[in-house]
Amino acid sequence: MVMNAEAFDRAMSLRDEVRQRELAVYDGLMRGYQDVLDGKTIPAADAISRIRAERGWK
Repeated sequence: MVMNAEAFDRAMSLRDEVRQRELAVYDGLMRGYQDVLDGKTIPAADAISRIRAERGWK
């Protein structure tokens, strides 16, 4: 299959956008993993209770 320069540029642009999104997700996962390693986590039930209290939800 042969593609013209404009189609190639669009394909490469899309590829770059997808790659940037993947890297952003990976960075977020790694920050979360580091938090786990550093002991900077709390049980989910405690987090939910805290959020509800801060927002005045019952």
